[in-house]
Amino acid sequence: MFFFISKILAFLLSPLTWLFSALLAAYFCRDKVQSRRILLFSLLGFYLLTNSFLVDECMRKWEVKQKDTLIYSEHYDYGIVLGGIMTGYVFKGRQIIFNRSVDRLMQAVLLYKKGVISKIVYTGGSGSILDRDMIEAKYVKDYLLSIGIPDSAIIVECKSKNTYDNAVFTKELIGADPSRSDLLITSGYHMRRSMACFEKAGFNVHPYAVDLCSGKRKFVFDHLFIPNLSALDKWDMLIHEWMGFVSYYFAGYI
Repeated sequence: MFFFISKILAFLLSPLTWLFSALLAAYFCRDKVQSRRILLFSLLGFYLLTNSFLVDECMRKWEVKQKDTLIYSEHYDYGIVLGGIMTGYVFKGRQIIFNRSVDRLMQAVLLYKKGVISKIVYTGGSGSILDRDMIEAKYVKDYLLSIGIPDSAIIVECKSKNTYDNAVFTKELIGADPSRSDLLITSGYHMRRSMACFEKAGFNVHPYAVDLCSGKRKFVFDHLFIPNLSALDKWDMLIHEWMGFVSYYFAGYI
């Protein structure tokens, strides 16, 4: 129920929903003066919501970051990688269609190669209602084997459908020992909810945030003033995480 409500709220709070609704209101409004005001509001809203600097500042406050130098000076038995890096699979060519979150896996491989983690724990089943058989972890394991990661260094969890499941089912595989530090690897914007779920499950996790949306603060003309459609995508990601965090809180998952 909480997840259904969060999806509805995410839709209602989506920047595209706001803008589309405002444009519809301007089109159907019979009062020409009021219509022009709504249209002006829509244009102003579009400009602000496509401003890269504004969304980067909000994302910077939300994303969890860490100092890489501290990570590389330590060793972890497990690097727990959260799924959500696939958009599809080409069966004929046995090719994974990755999305931007593939950085989670790429950074985990790098950490393994550098000796920071001994095992890669990939947690991710099918998060799709229609594609129940698209078990992400199985395809990712095949990929890791194909690039030379030994089977002994790979643990996959195939039942989870969301972040809460990631923590619960990973605990079934490797246990949650508070005296053991595990490295949690996921996107920066997703890290707060992920850490809260794993800590609630009893893990002692250190964050390794990847796929960061906010980089170094920039004061250049195009970043400050020129509209950029990618800013809308960032707002959608932020709103999705905010709604997810709230719904998980009320569901008792964090």
